[in-house]
Amino acid sequence: MNSRLEAWSTTLLTACAVVLTVLYGVDRVTTSHAEPRQSARLEQVASTDFGAIDSVALGQKQHSRSVLLTEFIDLECPFCAAFARRLDSARALLGDSLEIRYANFPLSNHRFARSGAAAVECAFKLGGGDAFVRTVYAQHDSLGFWTWERYAATAGITDSGAFASCRNSQQIAVRVDLALQLAGRLNLRGTPTVFVGASRYDRPPSLEVLLSDIRRLSREP
Repeated sequence: MNSRLEAWSTTLLTACAVVLTVLYGVDRVTTSHAEPRQSARLEQVASTDFGAIDSVALGQKQHSRSVLLTEFIDLECPFCAAFARRLDSARALLGDSLEIRYANFPLSNHRFARSGAAAVECAFKLGGGDAFVRTVYAQHDSLGFWTWERYAATAGITDSGAFASCRNSQQIAVRVDLALQLAGRLNLRGTPTVFVGASRYDRPPSLEVLLSDIRRLSREP
């Protein structure tokens, strides 16, 4: 190797090392901010609009002594997809002492959020809502490649014609708008926003915090 080529190679390798060092530092900073040390806390909801959640929530309480968790979701939200895995674990560990329902909060900066909200409404209307939401989050990498009809079929919703017709109905559009309006009145800032009973977490709770709170609340009269 001649001296000029050797010098050029050394310069290139040095530059690459600097770039990698900077990127590593940025990644470490981003990760540390994304994972706050303080645990999530339940806070009482002061808004008089809290009772209106029942009018937009999807999935209703079946067991009188269970604790009801309501999650405002956006199907495109990666944090919702991650939180879904915690909910699956909580379901398995808590059984009938926990019941989960959803409310739509499609974020304006997400391309598929609005159509996804309509799809969630229709999946619940056709009796497969919970399985549909869990299927979307389990196959989140396919978002934008799979149609909502394919997600619905995978979740066990067999009437694709009824599902497609429902998604384009004005009635469903109105329900999504009502959920969005309520999210605004409740001053929700992002997804997932998680309510347990009449309280709201200030951030998505860890599985440990969620289990502890649900077990405590289920013992209360």
